[in-house]
Amino acid sequence: AEGGAGYVVIDAVTVDHKYWYIGKTTALDKDSLVPQFDAFAKRVSDAGSTLFPQLIHPGPESICALKGITPLGPSVNTNANGAVSRPITIDEIHKVVKQYGQAARRAEEAGIQLVTIHGRTRMQFYEGRADWDAIRAVRDAVRIPLIANGDVDKPQDALEILRRSGAEAVMVGRACQGRPWHAGWLAGHAAPARGEIAAIAVEHYRAMLEFYGEHVAVRHARKHLGWYLERFAPGLLSPAKAEIMTARDSGSVADRMEQALLGATGLGAAA
Repeated sequence: AEGGAGYVVIDAVTVDHKYWYIGKTTALDKDSLVPQFDAFAKRVSDAGSTLFPQLIHPGPESICALKGITPLGPSVNTNANGAVSRPITIDEIHKVVKQYGQAARRAEEAGIQLVTIHGRTRMQFYEGRADWDAIRAVRDAVRIPLIANGDVDKPQDALEILRRSGAEAVMVGRACQGRPWHAGWLAGHAAPARGEIAAIAVEHYRAMLEFYGEHVAVRHARKHLGWYLERFAPGLLSPAKAEIMTARDSGSVADRMEQALLGATGLGAAA
């Protein structure tokens, strides 16, 4: 926050302390934790930033071995830690939804100024559809702004998630991969012309080189270049793509990237 960030996000705050996600996951499932979050929120606010948590329940990916309990899941499944989950019951589903609302209420009491909910289970990863209606349980529990997240790709998606969740704002993640202008387009701004995308991608790449330094940026930028190619040059042959993704000379990468995108100008849409 003291570095100038407008928002500070506490990632993976569990709504049930019995179910950890990574190590000793931060929890907000007891009223006794409110003073701790209150002090944290005040310190961030004093630094000129806004603190907000992303509430989760790890479900079948929970780390439960030390607690002697079994992870919950939609079905029997072995998670990354080797634990086997059991199917969650209807009553337990209702309990988890209630826990989200309670955790959001505690965040509000602690002075947290907004909450974001990704309407998707941990086991789903990015398969299936996010549950926009389930987010409303949090909306009903708090008065602070709520941000809804999950599967927002088109303007009508943004309007629908706001309607069904009751949230005040929308968070967009994967939809912006390979098209960093997409959030602006969802908000009503014009998308770039298809012929401008090669120049935008190269400018984006050069900005990363300047910010991170060439040694780090050449590797860090590869995922971004891959997203551009997946969206706007899906027909690029694997050897050509591999040359872009593995080259260490930034000038060569920029040239090949531009050629690949210009050569695919008839494919895809910018928005």
